[in-house]
Amino acid sequence: MKKTLLFACMLPMAATVMADEDDKDKSWLHTAQVEMRTDWQRDWIDGTRNADNSGFYGRYLQVILKGNISDKVSYAYRQRFSKSFEGSGLFNATDWVYLTYSPNEKWQFSGGKQTVAIGGYEWDYAPIDIYQYSEYCNNVLCYQIGASAIYLLDKNNYLQAQVCQTPFRTNAPDMYGYSLKWEGDHGVYNNIWSVNMFEYLPGKFINYIALGNKLKFNGGHFLFDFTNRYSGGYGNGFLDDFTITSELHVQPVKELNIFAKYGYDGNKGNGGDYLVFDGTEQHHAGVGVEYFPLHGRKDLRLHANVFHTWGENANPDGGVLQDKQTTFNIGMTLRADLLNIKLKK
Repeated sequence: MKKTLLFACMLPMAATVMADEDDKDKSWLHTAQVEMRTDWQRDWIDGTRNADNSGFYGRYLQVILKGNISDKVSYAYRQRFSKSFEGSGLFNATDWVYLTYSPNEKWQFSGGKQTVAIGGYEWDYAPIDIYQYSEYCNNVLCYQIGASAIYLLDKNNYLQAQVCQTPFRTNAPDMYGYSLKWEGDHGVYNNIWSVNMFEYLPGKFINYIALGNKLKFNGGHFLFDFTNRYSGGYGNGFLDDFTITSELHVQPVKELNIFAKYGYDGNKGNGGDYLVFDGTEQHHAGVGVEYFPLHGRKDLRLHANVFHTWGENANPDGGVLQDKQTTFNIGMTLRADLLNIKLKK
């Protein structure tokens, strides 16, 4: 543990020192950032305080490095030091680390540990920016080793094809996932859509249709995600297992973001879904506020929110959201750009 903490401290320091050695050309290291989030929360189940989920938490401590090895090869790396190192050690707590080869303006080919290419805006958020996940997103092992190809349709649209380890790899190591994702910016409307096939047991697949939609307006935006899951052989219908998530964000001024969120997870008969169990019918809703006290900058964020969950969670062991659960959370997030540190003389 001591070695891990020392590495966490030395890595961003080394990045800063190395960047200073070449002031004229920093393209090989264009991003070096430390991110941290700490929270205090109080959790109740049916009005009774849940001591196991209450108190102070250091939720995130992570380093992000990005740069170019050559004019056609780039890298991206995010190491989370607040995540368990059990299993494969340091690599288990590496969210993503991959190389990208861009032979021309249209194509990109990537390999390494990367985010699984599933659609939806709740999925697209960095974990440090989420205060309440759906039961579905709570349980996905969303960073996996694999390879992907991206084709740019135009400057605002791209298609991504990916082959990777399945998010269900804890059931068996030699299983895979296949994804096709489309992300687009159409002015007031944006989308992140995907179709996916994941092995949940050797030779058995669960299929996703994940549709993320974003509507932008003056002073805010509205998000709506729909994710349908289907596995054959269980007698379930096509729309019997799905998750919906909706969020409304309003920014009356640049320093303030007020949001409201509602989500639903339901599964009626799909025994092949190991994320939202058969028999689950659950809702969650909440409101919150984010405040950025440094004028014109997003380096420091203060937040407060409250969420309530109700309904049946059929997962007796791994279920995260519980019936009649209320959570109040306040905290602070810091994003430090190590390549733009200015010291007072």
